[in-house]
Amino acid sequence: MIKVNLLPYREKKKEVQSKNQVVILGILGAAFAVLLVGFHVVTVMRLSDLENEVQGTQQRLQQLKSSIGDINQYKKAKEILEKRLQIISYLEKNRFAKVYFLDELTAMVPANQVWVKSMKETEADVKIDGFARDNVAIAKFMRNLEKSKHLTTVDLVSSKQTEIAGNKLKQFTLSCGLKKGF
Repeated sequence: MIKVNLLPYREKKKEVQSKNQVVILGILGAAFAVLLVGFHVVTVMRLSDLENEVQGTQQRLQQLKSSIGDINQYKKAKEILEKRLQIISYLEKNRFAKVYFLDELTAMVPANQVWVKSMKETEADVKIDGFARDNVAIAKFMRNLEKSKHLTTVDLVSSKQTEIAGNKLKQFTLSCGLKKGF
């Protein structure tokens, strides 16, 4: 005999399956929501930590900037001191150079023929004013000056006849270039 089951078991089974699917989807949705909330919380915590780290780094940067400012001041002071030491060393090395030059100059002046009236020194040259008996004495004085180890060039700027105490003399002006390091 054939048995016929008139109860809707297939529909009940489908209904149970659909309820199970809804429950599973709900659980998955809830799990997804929990994961999203957890991810958000972790991200906010990391963001807060990073902001704190940025603030600490900025404070450290300010400290380092002030240290750099101090270091720059020390470097400037060191440069100034080194320049001063160089100047002192230069002066110490050349302190007798002017004396030697004047001594050499007196030896170069032809005796009883040339008289030096004044001498003006600048950084690049020396101007010598004086009197001579004649042009030959001036030329001899210029040749002597050209032999000097302190001078580079000797040029006659002017020469004119003048009378002093009844004697006719040549008044002259010489321009002499100084060597560097003198």
